[in-house]
Order: sequence, then C-alpha cells, then structure tokens
Amino acid sequence: MSEVTTLSTASITTEVVKASFSIELTRNKFQAIQQEVNSLVYSEDNLQVIADTVKKLNDLKKVVDKKHSEGKAEYWRVCTLYDTVKRETNKIIDDIISVPQKKYTELALAIQERKRKQLFEQQRVDSIKTGIDNNIMAFSELVASAETPQHLVAIEKNIALEKTRKLKYQEFLPEAIIRFDEVLELVKKQKLVVKEATAVKVKLAEAVTNGDEEAIMELTDKQEDIANRIDENKINVQEMAVGAATSAPVVYAQEILPEVKAKRTVWKAEIIDPKEAVKKSFDMLDISLNNEKIKTSISVLKDAKVFEGKVEYISNGIRYYEIKTMI
Repeated sequence: MSEVTTLSTASITTEVVKASFSIELTRNKFQAIQQEVNSLVYSEDNLQVIADTVKKLNDLKKVVDKKHSEGKAEYWRVCTLYDTVKRETNKIIDDIISVPQKKYTELALAIQERKRKQLFEQQRVDSIKTGIDNNIMAFSELVASAETPQHLVAIEKNIALEKTRKLKYQEFLPEAIIRFDEVLELVKKQKLVVKEATAVKVKLAEAVTNGDEEAIMELTDKQEDIANRIDENKINVQEMAVGAATSAPVVYAQEILPEVKAKRTVWKAEIIDPKEAVKKSFDMLDISLNNEKIKTSISVLKDAKVFEGKVEYISNGIRYYEIKTMI
C-alpha cells in the first residue's frame, strides 16, 4: 500500500485562505486594475484599451487559479493517498469476500428456486384435485337432474370420455377413474329406476285409457315408489360427490428449506432496441451528443466549406452553430 502522511488542517480557516488570496492579488496590482476599469471610456476609439484591461483581469484569474492549485496541492496529495489506500484496502476485502458471497448467493438462489418449484407443484396438484372434484360435482348434478334414459346415457358417455384424459389428470388419472366409476355405478342404478319409471308411465297411460281402476291404483302406487327411489338415488349421488370432495385432503411431499431473503432487491432497465426506445419511450431517455464524433463531423464540414457564409447549419437532426469570443 501507499504511504499516508498525516497533515494538520487546524490552522486553515476561511479567513486565512482569503487573506492569502488577497495578498497575491495585491502583489499583482488588483486595486490599480480595478481603478482602470472604473475609469474606462467605452467607445470605438478606446477598444484596444478596453481589450488590454480585460486581458489584465483574465491574467488575474490565472493568478487565482495558480494560488488555488499551489495552496491545495499538499492536501490534494494526501486526499489522493487516502483514496488510493481505500481502493487498495477495499480490493483486498472484496477479493476475500467474493468467494463466500458468490457461494452464498448461489445457495440462496437454489433454495428460492426449489421453493418456487414446491409452490408450483402444490398449485399443480391443487388444480388437478380441484378439477376432479368439480367434475364429480358437475356429473352428479347432471345425474340428479336427468329424467330420461337418454339423458343418463349421454352422461355415461361424457364420463367415459373424461376417464381417458391422461394429459388433464396426469398421475392422478387412476384416482379420477375410481371416482368417476363411483358416479357411473349410481348412473347405472338411476338408469334402471328411470327405465322402470318410464315403463310404468306407459302402462299407467294404457290403464287410464282402458278404464282399469285396479291397474291404475296399483301402477300409481308403484309410480310413487319409483319416484321415491329416484329421489333417494339423487340424494345418494349428491352426498357421494360432496363427501368425496371434502374427505380426501391433499398431501404434499415437501422439503424443509432454510429461510433466505435477499438483502436488497432492485429493478434496473437497459436499452435493447434503441429505435423502439426512441419511438415509444422518448421521455425516459437522456440524449446527448458524442463530443468526439461531433468534433470530427465539424472538421469534415469545415473542410468541405459547408459553414461558409452561415451562422448555423442543420443536418440529420443536428444543429451546428457558431459562437464568437471577441475578447
């Protein structure tokens, strides 16, 4: 590391610095020049005197700059030393810290990624399980409201189709099939009862037509019994659906992971498409000229005598203009 010198600044005050500048200005006849400025006559005949006086003042500024540079030189040297040693010391620490910091970050990010995957897996399983429950409920409601064998046959076909959806239910397809089969068993029972009800309805209509009172009474009782059985089956279907949906909690295989949090999270932005950025996000941009390229362009334009007789020139959205310094 570089050697550091301790420099006392206790005796340096604003008044002391001002006094040193004042002495330097006095040595260079500041008061006399100031009197010259106060007595200047501003006319075309006196242009050279005015220019000479301005030059003297500019020379005084150079004296001030020199005094400033000399006065702070040693302090600046010490400040530079401290800056250098700080950078060197921090580099040593950064070199040491880089390995554990990098490894910690890698481990922490890996944990967060596994947590993300765990959450995704929970959501995936929940989605499939909820889908099964919802379909069971939907099919159960259809079965409960079906009034003809044709309706029940259509429900059977839809359930049979649902049992083939491997992509939808993934590894839970066997479980879904078991639960769909339970609904199908109830559909079969309901079909028999609905079919019997349909046959009784036909016979009852014939008995009414024939005026067979005994048959009418018997078939009416039978019709009521069938209606009760149909209602009982509907209740069984709905209870089965609700019970299945609430009695099978989802079990997740979870890895117990350490709790890690980012020390700081910041969002940054960068330009990936300059043309699009200028077009759509112009208010977010700080646009400035490349001074080196502008100097080159001015030189080329001067050589081509493009600026002759002009005070400004505009090309490709860039305005070139002249500034004159008279003194």
